[in-house]
Amino acid sequence: MLNNLAFVAPGLYRSAAPLPTDLPLFKKLGIRKIVSLDKEAGQKISRATKLLNIKHIIVPIEIGSRKSLLKFLKHDLFSLLQDNGPVAISCAAGKDRTGLACAIFRCRYQSWPASAAIKEAKSFGFGIGVDPTIIRL
Repeated sequence: MLNNLAFVAPGLYRSAAPLPTDLPLFKKLGIRKIVSLDKEAGQKISRATKLLNIKHIIVPIEIGSRKSLLKFLKHDLFSLLQDNGPVAISCAAGKDRTGLACAIFRCRYQSWPASAAIKEAKSFGFGIGVDPTIIRL
């Protein structure tokens, strides 16, 4: 079973990085697009997503890299996470990069207060075990 698999909003799910053997569950949930925030994890499922006709986009956020974070933030997050859905967004553990993306989505498109979005992210493990300098970033 996938860690941190959860419904975020209509047409949007979150999870830890799926394995190729997890993709039939994604198909069963109706997921038609996966956004991988972890390059290595995304590469592991690329072939399987093609075979299952699931659109797959790798938008890596490198841990501790301000440049990759800024590059991610330049994306049209609504289109990335809502177009051609239902969509699943994931990273290695489904907590930090995925938590950040979901929190931004909640605040920007669902009008959540930042405190509530951060509280939800923390409920999935956001920030646990992460170097404090990265959290400040």
